Amino acid sequence: MANSPTEQWFIAVLVFESRIVEDPVDGDASVDVQYRLVRAVDAQSAYERALALGRRERVSYENPEGNTCEWPFAGLQDLRVVDDQELGHGAEVYGFIEKGVASDRVVPKNELTEFLFGPAAA
Repeated sequence: MANSPTEQWFIAVLVFESRIVEDPVDGDASVDVQYRLVRAVDAQSAYERALALGRRERVSYENPEGNTCEWPFAGLQDLRVVDDQELGHGAEVYGFIEKGVASDRVVPKNELTEFLFGPAAA
């Protein structure tokens, strides 16, 4: 009996773009970038699973102006295997190296999303 391939964790960067149905050329579109974990045996399977996940996540609702706002899935920005397959506290799930200085990326505690909008903001 042959061994089945071992699944591993991938990180998929899904991209959605807002669209107002009643105004398809709205110049005030927003983009939602989501980092999602995907479990798969190889990159091709992870790719297919990430695309299926994105297609299922399409959202549509009525905005405060009474228009229909849709967030269709645009595609993937990135897909890569998670370096540390033992997910736990401190595990790196996504990262990149770029030219620049760290101070351009670091923000004070009160500007971190959780302290701006999460329960800690109260």
